[in-house]
Amino acid sequence: MKKIYLTALVLCTMTGAMAQKPLISTPEPTSVMETTLMPLHAASTTVEAKALAANEMYVGYCLEPTNVFRLTVDTYDIATYLDNMIVGKYVGDKVTKIRAFIGSKPKAMTLWLRERLTEEPVFSQEIAAEDLPENEWIEVELPADKAYTIKEKGYYIGYTITQKKINADDKKYNPLTISTNGTLLKNTVLISDNGGKNWVDYTTAFGQNVVAVLGMQSAIASDKHAEYDLSVSNFHGDISFIRREPGSDKATVGINGYIFNAGTKPITSFDMTISGEGIESATSPMEIKGGLSQFRGAVLRASVDIPTNVPSVKIHLKASNMNKGSNTDGYAGNDELDTEDICIFEQDTVKTSLVEMYTTAKCPNCPYGHKVIEALPEDCNKVLVAHHVGYGEDIYTMNESNEYLYEFGVYGAPYATADRAYIQDVYAVAFGLGYTNPKQGAIEVNKSITFAQSALPAFASIRIASDYDKDTRELTVKVSGRKINAELFDKAMKQPRVNVFLTEDGLVSNQSGGGQNYTHDHVLRAILGDIWGKEVTWNGDVYTAEFKTTIDSDWEADNMNIVAFLTDEDYDSRYYHYSMNAAQVKLGGNTTAIETNAFDGLRIDVANGTINVAGDYKTFSVYNMQGVEVENSNLVSGIYLVKVQTNKQVVVLKTIVD
Repeated sequence: MKKIYLTALVLCTMTGAMAQKPLISTPEPTSVMETTLMPLHAASTTVEAKALAANEMYVGYCLEPTNVFRLTVDTYDIATYLDNMIVGKYVGDKVTKIRAFIGSKPKAMTLWLRERLTEEPVFSQEIAAEDLPENEWIEVELPADKAYTIKEKGYYIGYTITQKKINADDKKYNPLTISTNGTLLKNTVLISDNGGKNWVDYTTAFGQNVVAVLGMQSAIASDKHAEYDLSVSNFHGDISFIRREPGSDKATVGINGYIFNAGTKPITSFDMTISGEGIESATSPMEIKGGLSQFRGAVLRASVDIPTNVPSVKIHLKASNMNKGSNTDGYAGNDELDTEDICIFEQDTVKTSLVEMYTTAKCPNCPYGHKVIEALPEDCNKVLVAHHVGYGEDIYTMNESNEYLYEFGVYGAPYATADRAYIQDVYAVAFGLGYTNPKQGAIEVNKSITFAQSALPAFASIRIASDYDKDTRELTVKVSGRKINAELFDKAMKQPRVNVFLTEDGLVSNQSGGGQNYTHDHVLRAILGDIWGKEVTWNGDVYTAEFKTTIDSDWEADNMNIVAFLTDEDYDSRYYHYSMNAAQVKLGGNTTAIETNAFDGLRIDVANGTINVAGDYKTFSVYNMQGVEVENSNLVSGIYLVKVQTNKQVVVLKTIVD
């Protein structure tokens, strides 16, 4: 997929408080797509739409579209997602019309509806060139036998557009329209330039305080339309797995979701009641400053004490007393909901996080990010991979890295992801690394890594066994592991996949901001198998996956690493693309985790040459078989003794580092 960058409204995060906020080098512009420098303005709303039936209403997140994009002479697929929050109450009803607001007249256009972006349209209709207006709504009606029945997951509406035959430098061609005051932080402006094979999410790509929504709507025939309709939507725990701590039967969990106006009249206040089994019920009055207008929402966050002496908990939320009781909610079916299960657990294994950096030799701020990573605390259990994309390209760039960049919302460098998890505090998967104060930056980045580790605990182990032939340079990698907590593994990982990267350290070359002889480490050299992993083979609770490749003659085998990680690739899963556990080993090396070494509630695991203890204990130390205490890092293969001081006694356990 070609790189697509925004050149007018993307902001560099470079402020005076450089020790507090990361410096981000935004990408060099290309000629693929640009935004205009024109001021934001509301597009014309005087165009008369086709008459709607008495039970029809146009539904969409964008009510006042604005044309801010300037497109080049290519074919684009452009889409927006109407999710359960806006169309959930209409499940079983029909979509009867689709319309899009176009700022400039294109050469050709097809409007469509899809259940998934990767699938063929459920409905599509091409608009004849002579029927294409300019700065107006373009509407198509679904035939009666093609009217789409709405499902719980919602649907995508969009269009395929071929530009006018104009010069690529023409500043007046602005077909794509958006509004800039959206509610959802993803999937409301999606663009593909390769026929829908890959999609880039531009919802939050315009900089601070801009949430973009594509200028599209769908007409829905239903008896559930209402003037006043307050919806409670998309609530879930910040994390869905809570460790049961000894001596405590309570835990505090953060929850977040949306309050949404699904009606046509404004909402200014309501009461919110939070309850659940073992949860003390509490009702709080809520005032909405300025009110919520039609199809607008607001994020609501709360902290709730939940019991931990049960296997799982659902938190119940209910909205009532809308506008202080002066108006009646016209549709009560979306006034309350239960969160997904928040599971309480005791059994897992020590997790190694996958930290992927986005950095290039052309990026002047990237050396700041490298120093931040180096400053992470020793107990931050991680493996590192450097994708050389995000700010131009260099001699180490792999095209496949761009797929990850697009998927995880990386808009510059130096950026990083932790376990590919959505980080609640930054409201994104990707976060900046470019802090001028490495220690301060490391504190912030470690928070994101720690959150990712708690968001999806390691309910499975991972082990690498490799064989490298120095003469033929052939490499065989076998990745295996087992479920440590089978019930919760199956709950989190619907389509588990093993991913294997090859990385190289010690590559000396130029680095902007770092000099001509800068050392590049953790550089991604190869992806074994598919970029989204290989399906595993199961034997009971044990999984395996095998890979073979030949090491390039230009790569220094002694400086290379094998990085393996376990992800979920179920598109509908909360943990889609998340890494549950990771491991790293040198070419030809092996790792071993002692997964069941437990005594008095203790668990001992080995990851990347470090012994980790989990459970209720005060301190522990590591000794070799001669009884000499050794530093617990970069341990060589062998048998070790682990002396653990618990609240009751001193426990000595034996473990193996392989």
